[in-house]
Amino acid sequence: MADFVVTGLIMGAAFAAYRLYDKIKQKQAEVEEIIRGAEAKRTGPPEPRDLGHLARDDAGIYVPAPSEAKEHPH
Repeated sequence: MADFVVTGLIMGAAFAAYRLYDKIKQKQAEVEEIIRGAEAKRTGPPEPRDLGHLARDDAGIYVPAPSEAKEHPH
């Protein structure tokens, strides 16, 4: 009977250790995902500061702004 108790305790300890290991791995994966996201934002192209001659299209890409018809004096 004592063998069953000891076996149960060992199995319980192994299960608890597995759950702890799984939670640690899950948190580590979340942290790595956050780091990858931050690096992707940091390594992306910088947005231009002067948007006077640029406009965003529907896809979010900067394109030349449509020129307004201005008459130039000759």
